[in-house]
Amino acid sequence: MFMDRSRRAACFTEENLEFQRKILERSGLGKKTYFPEALLRVPAKPCMAEARKEAEMVMFGAIDELLEKSGVKANYSFINSSYVRHYYIGLR
Repeated sequence: MFMDRSRRAACFTEENLEFQRKILERSGLGKKTYFPEALLRVPAKPCMAEARKEAEMVMFGAIDELLEKSGVKANYSFINSSYVRHYYIGLR
C-alpha cells in the first residue's frame, strides 16, 4: 500500500521508488503495519497539524487505557495535577 501511494504521488524517481521498496522489504514492515494518515493520503500531507493529531491520538489513547485499567477517574484534581498539566500544556 505504501509503495502504491508513493507511485501515485508522482514525485519520486524510479530510483527513489526502488530504494523505498528495498527499505520496506528489509525492515520487516508488512501490509498491516501502521503508517500515519498524513503519509497515506494522495498527495501526502506531512504537516505539523497532522503530526499533532497523530501524537494526541497515541498519547490520549494510552492515557485512556491506563485510566481504564487502573480504575482512576479523570476528574478536575487529576487534570490539575502538575504532571498532567505539564504534558497537556505542552500540546497547546
